[in-house]
Amino acid sequence: MNKKIVGFAFQIFFLSSLSYADIRVDARDSARRSSLCSQLNDASIAFGQLSPPIPISSAALCCQWCGEDNLCAAAVFSNGNCTFYNSTDFVEKPGHVVLLPNATTPAPTLVPTPVPTPVPPSNGLLAAWSRAGGTYKDGTDQTARYSIWEGVVTDALTLMQWEQTGSTNGMSWSSVPNYCAARTTGGFSDWRAPNIGELQTLVDFTIALSAVSINAAAFPNTSTADFWSSNQDVGNAGNSWTVGFGSYGVSYWDTIATLDEVRCVRSKYPTPPAERYTVASSVVTDTVTGLIWQQHAPASTYTQSEGVAYCTNLNLGGFSSGWRLPTIKELATLVDYSVPQYSLMMDATAFAGEPASWFWSSTPLADTPAYAWNVHFDVGNVNDNYVSNILFVRCVR
Repeated sequence: MNKKIVGFAFQIFFLSSLSYADIRVDARDSARRSSLCSQLNDASIAFGQLSPPIPISSAALCCQWCGEDNLCAAAVFSNGNCTFYNSTDFVEKPGHVVLLPNATTPAPTLVPTPVPTPVPPSNGLLAAWSRAGGTYKDGTDQTARYSIWEGVVTDALTLMQWEQTGSTNGMSWSSVPNYCAARTTGGFSDWRAPNIGELQTLVDFTIALSAVSINAAAFPNTSTADFWSSNQDVGNAGNSWTVGFGSYGVSYWDTIATLDEVRCVRSKYPTPPAERYTVASSVVTDTVTGLIWQQHAPASTYTQSEGVAYCTNLNLGGFSSGWRLPTIKELATLVDYSVPQYSLMMDATAFAGEPASWFWSSTPLADTPAYAWNVHFDVGNVNDNYVSNILFVRCVR
């Protein structure tokens, strides 16, 4: 196999044995490779993955970089990602690439690009992502959402990186900051504990109770234990917030002495603004998520199906259609964790005077249609309830 194939000016760093000057074109199958490689122009490769991913479903050798001593690194497309391997790890067959049993990823010639970590949001309104990418959908199986390198899982929707493996032992909440700060997974030293909003993005509400409510391909062998967030329960120093991935993904507080687990995170998303809502004509626009909310909940309460019908027929703020009951992740973005419990845990300006009570979402409890998810804005819990129970609703579009 001729190992001198076209490359581009990617953000790739090589060991001294590789040389940009020695990158050349392989005439054999050049049309196919040129087509694939041209899509890589202006892309950056970091953490062993291509960003943005290219939707090519079957594995194919795309580009290769070689030095004067014929030490090569090759990019192989597989499941929409471009992953690097050593040239000794694969053989090229007509129309496809076969990885050998000793294949490792990525090639040792690839050095990850550091990702800056912003200061986590200081306010209790933790949503930081636009709805456009699908962050607030019930499931987490979006195409090419997660990529994995050296024990680091990169979430393309939220621009966060997670340790693929959580802590193997439980610990008290006070031990979590030091535990994450000491982690060096992927060669990084800026790991921290996730806030409750970040941790909630990992929950897959489409997974039944018989399994853990997290993407098993990205986070295999996740424990059924509760996982700590960095958020303390304001007004109650003895409790802090957790997510129970072994309990459908409920969010609630636990006593800080409890030996829960933790999955550390590092991030590069923008810190959300302190004032993120605008209000006009009884409609609240979230400038961060792009969601548009009904400002005032109706005084009546509804079963979940009645709530769905109410929102479908809502005519408000110049919008005569398009209103709906929010998903549970959308609804949870309204919780303000900087507010003490047993008061309205929402933005005090945009939603002043609103009921501090249970609100329905559109998200069913996986494998149990008699239940659906809701948020209690008096205490901040994300939990489930009988669909026939009477709760408040707040519509979104």
